[in-house]
Amino acid sequence: MAAGGWWALMLLVAGCGGSEGSPVSPPTATGTPVASISPPSGPPAQTSAPNARHCPKPTAEPCSKDGWCWDHPKPHGMRFEGAWGDDRRLVAFGGRSIVAVREQGSSRWQYLDAGTTSGLEAIYGAGDSVYLSGRRGTLVRFVDGCFEPIDVGSSDDFFGVWTDGDVVMVTGQEGRIHVFRGGAWSKLEVPEKPRLFSIFARSADDVIVADGNGTLYRHERGTWSSASQSDRWFHAIHGSKSGPIYAAGSASNLAELDPSRTGSGWRGLDRGVKGDFEDWYGVWSGGPTRAVAVGSLRGGIATLAGDPLPALENVMEPSWHAVSGTSTGDITVLGTHVARYDAKTKQWAVEHDPSGSRVYLEGIGGKDDDHMFAVGWEGTILQRDGTRGWKVVRSTGNRSDYLRDVWVRRPDHVWVVGSNKNLLEWDGKTWHQRATSETPHLNAIWSHDDDLAYAVGGGARLSGPSVMRSDGKTWTLVQDAPAGYWFDVWGSGPSDVYLTGHKGVAHFDGKAWRLVEEAREAFPEPQRKTHFNAQHVWGSGPKDVFVTLSNGGVVHFDGTSWRYTPPEQTHLKYSLPNDGGPDEIFGARSDAVWSVSNHGLIYRFDGKTWLHETSASSTQFANVWANDEAVYAVGGGGTILRRALR
Repeated sequence: MAAGGWWALMLLVAGCGGSEGSPVSPPTATGTPVASISPPSGPPAQTSAPNARHCPKPTAEPCSKDGWCWDHPKPHGMRFEGAWGDDRRLVAFGGRSIVAVREQGSSRWQYLDAGTTSGLEAIYGAGDSVYLSGRRGTLVRFVDGCFEPIDVGSSDDFFGVWTDGDVVMVTGQEGRIHVFRGGAWSKLEVPEKPRLFSIFARSADDVIVADGNGTLYRHERGTWSSASQSDRWFHAIHGSKSGPIYAAGSASNLAELDPSRTGSGWRGLDRGVKGDFEDWYGVWSGGPTRAVAVGSLRGGIATLAGDPLPALENVMEPSWHAVSGTSTGDITVLGTHVARYDAKTKQWAVEHDPSGSRVYLEGIGGKDDDHMFAVGWEGTILQRDGTRGWKVVRSTGNRSDYLRDVWVRRPDHVWVVGSNKNLLEWDGKTWHQRATSETPHLNAIWSHDDDLAYAVGGGARLSGPSVMRSDGKTWTLVQDAPAGYWFDVWGSGPSDVYLTGHKGVAHFDGKAWRLVEEAREAFPEPQRKTHFNAQHVWGSGPKDVFVTLSNGGVVHFDGTSWRYTPPEQTHLKYSLPNDGGPDEIFGARSDAVWSVSNHGLIYRFDGKTWLHETSASSTQFANVWANDEAVYAVGGGGTILRRALR
């Protein structure tokens, strides 16, 4: 069956279901099962946690361990970040913890969640064992369809991993290479103590690593040598025991180490691709006669050794992050798409090209699965029909039209706000523009009933009015509302409305607006008077209000007082750039509240504690919405994830 037909069949039977308040069992994939393999000869799983071995059922679409499944695009819009394969199978990863497996030559992927929380960064295998490394000391072995966590004894971020089946190496910080050999872990250290990223080895005694400043290090016969190729890092290193070793990195950097050379005998490669914004992310070599690098822009595929590969056409905006091949010459490139080069036919075939809108989505809201709306860039509005999925119902194509938020009163009454004076109303048949000459840039909207709605935002002059109110007929500026730039608005009723923004928290009690100094005073940091930046607000009622802060903390109002929860209690630290912790927030009830952030991070408050949930995406999330049936999260690349609650 053709790939498209197989996926169509899978989507008919796919779905999520389960008991209320818990993630559902994702759809089980049909077709060829994950290969049964024998026990590995590498390091044993070393963990004190009981039942740490995680053996998920393969699924037809990516679903995380906590039940977050791809709802748009279908079957997913996940970007593959790394891959390893041999002549038997191909294993790839993406979406923080999603692993995809297939037999070579097949287009049928099976998806599994590795069960990690800190994010995967690298993959390498030998024989039956495949190792995946990640941040905060993450190392798991994928064997026999199961994931086994391995305790390396370090909290380093592991950006590179290599194995030959008996020896395992992971790159760490301050020049550390953690090595499993002879039944125990030890350290091999680069004298300059750089932060290490990619790694490849000809053997346990001939190791090549790269740092974030364009320097390649080689440990050979007990001696270190180095070669500086640029001021940018190398994302990948690969080679063979009998052929050259290749390194691929940022700003068009490609380098080769000839096997006849020892030490730092690297030379740069020029493949006619120049520019600081064109990066190579993956490289693979099958020996002296074949090597390929992949990256972004201009097709993103470079032949480093062997006959030039034909151009891969008809792929919109390709960005390749991984490449793998077989001894027969077949090559697979992966990223936002997947394509396979058949050595016999000498042709490319795009095997995975997700349909649906790929624009950045910033808002989502609805009533139930049959009446959901998502909004985003280029004036895009998507509508979900429970039986047919998501479809684009409006798009201006204007890159300055950023739709930020949506509020669904009922299926025939929907509000959407955004930039460029976008204040739209849906009456069940037509979208109407309700903006006036006074309408500012709008970020969020909340509606109590047909006769009351608030929209908030701001403009270049933060001192001007930035709150609008609708009486069901006309939108007007609220002159007595606090001036400033407001990110969000929520209320439990006409006499209980909250705003959050760069000035903190503001409240309307039905008579007057005021800044809520009690919320600021609950923030204990010395900079609270100038740096109390309130992000988003949601509550289950007047005595249960949550406000997320720019530092990753949360303040909560219980009807009497405000209480601050610091970042170290709301989210885990991932050593990720711009990891600000909980941001956009929404809930189904007081003990079921969700928040989302960058890097595919999802947080849940169970009424007592903030918990982290595994995500099937590594995107930057922009919004979340929930009711008693399901939770939705939206973000980059048109991503919409759904977590069923019953």
